[in-house]
Amino acid sequence: LRDKFTCQYCGDKKDLTFDHLLPKSKGGITDWENVVTACSTCNVKKGGKLFEVSGMKLFNNALETCYGQTEAPQIAMCIRSEEWLNEKNLASTGRATALTRVEVMDPKGKILPRDSTGEIVLQGGLIMKEYFKNPEATKAAIIDDWLHTGDLGLIDSRGYVFIKDRIRDVIITGGFNVYPSDVEAALGEHPAIKECVVFGVDDDKWGEAVHAAVEFHDTMYASEQNIIKFVKAKLDAVKSPKRIHLTKTLPRSPVGKVLRREAKKNFS
Repeated sequence: LRDKFTCQYCGDKKDLTFDHLLPKSKGGITDWENVVTACSTCNVKKGGKLFEVSGMKLFNNALETCYGQTEAPQIAMCIRSEEWLNEKNLASTGRATALTRVEVMDPKGKILPRDSTGEIVLQGGLIMKEYFKNPEATKAAIIDDWLHTGDLGLIDSRGYVFIKDRIRDVIITGGFNVYPSDVEAALGEHPAIKECVVFGVDDDKWGEAVHAAVEFHDTMYASEQNIIKFVKAKLDAVKSPKRIHLTKTLPRSPVGKVLRREAKKNFS
C-alpha cells in the first residue's frame, strides 16, 4: 500500500509528488472527492499555509481527516473538507461521529466543561471489548465504560476536538506544564526548519528541561542561539527550549512519522 499511495510534501519546491497514484486519476487531481489524512497533529502555521495555498487547491479542496486508535478504529471523530476550509478548524481532528461519544476528563474521572483541557475519552460501539489475554491493561484503559486514549485535548463550544499531545509527552519544567506541540508550532515557523520534535530531559534545576531536535531544509541553516531567540519571541521563556539539537535527519517510522521517544533517546 505504501508504494501505491504515498504522498510527500516537497518543502521549498512547493509542489507534491505521488508514487504511482496520480496516473490512475483520469482527470488528474481535479476529479478527487475525498483525500483522508491521519496519524499526526497538524502544524497550524505551516499546515494552514499548505492546506489553504497548496494542499486544499491541489487536492481539489478534498482534504479531510479522522481520528481513532487501535482500541477505537479510525472514525471516532472526523472533519470534512468544507469544515477544514474554516481557519478556526485547521488544528482540529473534527467532531464525534454517530458511533462515538467524545468527552474530556480530568485525572479524577470528572467530565470537564467545553474549552477545558484534559484527557480525551471515548465511549460507544467502536470501542474494543478488551486487550487479548491482558485484563490488567484492559482495566487501566477502560474505566466505567470510558476508553482513556492517553491524548490531551479540548472540545470547543461548537463540538470540535483539538488534540494537544500525548499525556506522557507533557514536559513539567519548573512546576509548569509545557505541551511539546506548542513549542513545535513555534519552531515550525522558523524559515530554516523543515521539521522538529520537542521532548523533556531530566534536569537538576528544572526537573525537566525543554529540548528540541530540528532538521533543516536543504541549503538552509540556523544556529542554536538563533533558534532559541526566535522561539522566545513567540512563547513564554519557560516554554522555550534550553537546548536545540541540530541534525541532518530526525528518527522516523517506516511511514515517515518523526519518533519522539527515539529522538529523546538519541539526543538526551
